Amino acid sequence: MRKALWILTALPIIATAFVLQFMPDRIPAHYDFSGGIDRWGSKYELIVFPLVIIAISISWEVIFSIYNKKAQNASEDKQRAEILNNIKVMKITAVATTALFVALHCFFLYKAYSEADSGLANLDIDGIKVTCFLLGIQFIILGNFIPKTKLNGAIGLRISYSMYNDVTWSKSNRFGGLALMISGVLTVVCSAIFSSTISLVLMLAFLTVSIIVMILYAKKVYEEEKKKTE
Repeated sequence: MRKALWILTALPIIATAFVLQFMPDRIPAHYDFSGGIDRWGSKYELIVFPLVIIAISISWEVIFSIYNKKAQNASEDKQRAEILNNIKVMKITAVATTALFVALHCFFLYKAYSEADSGLANLDIDGIKVTCFLLGIQFIILGNFIPKTKLNGAIGLRISYSMYNDVTWSKSNRFGGLALMISGVLTVVCSAIFSSTISLVLMLAFLTVSIIVMILYAKKVYEEEKKKTE
C-alpha cells in the first residue's frame, strides 16, 4: 500500500515535467465559477500542486511511523491489533486521497494545455463539475472505510462525544461513514445533472448537513453511554 502511495505521489511531478516541455510560457492559472479564465500565469506554477502532494505524502509517512511505534510499544495484543487496523485504514485513505489529487492535477494539466494551445477561454469539460464528481467518489470511499477504524486521534469522526469510549466511537463512525457515503452519492449524481455552480453549492450543502447530523448523533450516543456509567 505504501508503494502504491509513492507511485501515485510521483506521477504528478513526472507528468508535469513532461508536459512543461510542450507548454507555452503563459497558461491559464485560475478560473471563475462559470469556468472562464480570470488569471493567466507562468507554466511553472503547475509544479506547485505536485510539490504539495509530495509534502502530504511525507506527512502520511510520519503518521504511519508514529502509529507503528505505538503498535510496537502496545502492552496488550488487543491494543496492538487495533492500532495495526487503524494503520491499514490510514494507508487506504492516503492512497485514495492521493489518487484524487493525481486525477485532479492531470485533468487541470490537460485543461491548461488545451486552453493555452488553442487560445480558448473555456473548455467543454467543466473543471468544477469534475472536481465535485471526484470529491463525491472520495466521500464514498472514505465513508466505506471510516467505520472500520478503532478509537484513535488521527482518522475518523474525532470529537469529544465520539471519543468518549469504544462504543461511542464505533456507533458514531458507523453512522458517520453512512452519512458521508450518502453525501458522496448525492454529490456524484448532482454533478452529472446540474451546472457547476449548483453542483458546488449542493456538494457543500450535503457535506455540511452530514457533518451536523454526525455530531448530533454522536452527542446522542455519548449521552446514552454516559447515563450507563452514572
